[in-house]
Amino acid sequence: MVNVYDFDKTIYDGRSCVDFFFFCLKKYPKLIKYAIRNLYDLYKIEHNLLDLEKTKVNYCDFFNEVKDIQKVIEEFWNKYECKIKTWYLDQKSEDDIIVTASPNFLIEPICKRLNLKNYIATTVDIKNGNIIKLCFKKNKKILFKEKYSNVSVKACYTDNLEHDKELLSLAKEKYLVKKDKIIKIK
Repeated sequence: MVNVYDFDKTIYDGRSCVDFFFFCLKKYPKLIKYAIRNLYDLYKIEHNLLDLEKTKVNYCDFFNEVKDIQKVIEEFWNKYECKIKTWYLDQKSEDDIIVTASPNFLIEPICKRLNLKNYIATTVDIKNGNIIKLCFKKNKKILFKEKYSNVSVKACYTDNLEHDKELLSLAKEKYLVKKDKIIKIK
């Protein structure tokens, strides 16, 4: 049996995509033209005003203006790896599975740093920022079952019970994470 974790605002203190965008913005100030739209889309997603399954949101299209994106991603994690929450580091196991709406290009390097081999993330074309496969809400459970059909879930941790209710249904134990407070859900 394994433990499953959402990433942003669960084991990572904040939203990695937002942090990454502002990290890139400092290096490439011309990205400011993407800021209002991206932040507005994020607000709409957070408040259930935008259905990502029906509306194509291209929150990574700023990549076209970032030189050597892989190098920038490594620089980002050099600075932001410290935002992985201590409670998670204290209990992490190599067989943990991260299931997140964050893009795969951003999650893969931090999983390698944490010695985690198992993750599911939104698949994004790093060349143009287009979303290929969305890992959000009910899709998290669908993608989990596709990739880990024979895996039993002991516990699932999330910051959002509504968004992750389908994924939580796979677990024997369910936890809500608010900052560093972990609340067991009955």
